[in-house]
Amino acid sequence: MSQIWMARWRPGHGLADWAMTLALSLSTALIIFITYWSGGTHEHTWLDWCFLPVVLGAMLLGPLQVLLVGLSFYVYSGLAILLDAGVLVLYPGFDLLMRPLALTGLVWIAELRKRTMRQKNQLQAQRNQLQSKLNQSLQMSLLSHELRQPLAQLQLQVRLLLHKLESEALESDPDALRSGLQIMFQAGVEIETAVQAMVRLSHRRSISPAPWDLIACVRDCLAAMKTIRDSESIGLSVDLPSSPLLVNLDRSQMVMVLRNLLTNAREALLKSDPGHRYLEVRLCSRQGRVHLSVADSGPGLKTRNLQDLVLMSSKPDGMGLGLLTVQAFTRANGGRVALGCSSTIGGAEILLDLPCFSLHSGTSFDRELPGESIEDR
Repeated sequence: MSQIWMARWRPGHGLADWAMTLALSLSTALIIFITYWSGGTHEHTWLDWCFLPVVLGAMLLGPLQVLLVGLSFYVYSGLAILLDAGVLVLYPGFDLLMRPLALTGLVWIAELRKRTMRQKNQLQAQRNQLQSKLNQSLQMSLLSHELRQPLAQLQLQVRLLLHKLESEALESDPDALRSGLQIMFQAGVEIETAVQAMVRLSHRRSISPAPWDLIACVRDCLAAMKTIRDSESIGLSVDLPSSPLLVNLDRSQMVMVLRNLLTNAREALLKSDPGHRYLEVRLCSRQGRVHLSVADSGPGLKTRNLQDLVLMSSKPDGMGLGLLTVQAFTRANGGRVALGCSSTIGGAEILLDLPCFSLHSGTSFDRELPGESIEDR
């Protein structure tokens, strides 16, 4: 019975809710007034005892407002006893008029507080829902950002092969066909890697990666962009340890981090004169942590806040999402990201602080999604 009643009448139904509360409050004031004239509020009258089962029934069948009204009646009775006994001394008119009004106000205050808390909870729920949708949108934006380059490379190679096939140039140059197919295959591998990495991030799955050499990974990424560096006259300075540096991280995600850092540095260097384009990569380990920095001699960063960098992005074909990818994957692997200015070549410097390999270490994806401020260092 109580479940049926509560299902039919729930808080938050607008005017009907307020009308019910007002009627209950006025009824309480009327009962108090009648009780006062029927024998004194300090005595237990017949109306007092009749009102008790009404309150108990309201606790089982009615909403919370009825319970508050009923309890306020007994608060009133205690106040009346103190007044009649002379413990509280107030002006004479309070006894007849102000007590019922004060109790009615008490009920209204309790009701308003409850409504305020309910509205606060609703706003918080809406905020959490909006943040969840924003995070999903950012994940899709990051995925499209990572897929753009390998897809463009794949399309370019397909067009080149089709053009050579139409001109019958492939028959006399099988090496060109083999090279084009290898590039297409590599682009497909990069697409699959990006999709899997983003899926693991979006599902917040725990990872148990095998240890691998971060130095070899850095060298592979630098070798992959050697042709581009040479064609754009970009000087490279590398400071890497001589012995292998094992890390217990997700390799595919860290490869995407390195590619984003190198790509962002290269794009920043294109704004400088060809004779003043320098790229600096440093890697070292200290106290169980790996420190990787990528710096360029470009114009530098306008701010050290990630949100501001995204809003101030001037790329015509992007949204400044490269650093969002870097932050998301670095945090997912238990690392930190810092933005700064290079003390040697004067441009922007991105620093990664990552955990070294440990037999008992384990990482899990951070529940926060990209969009927070990058920690200063």
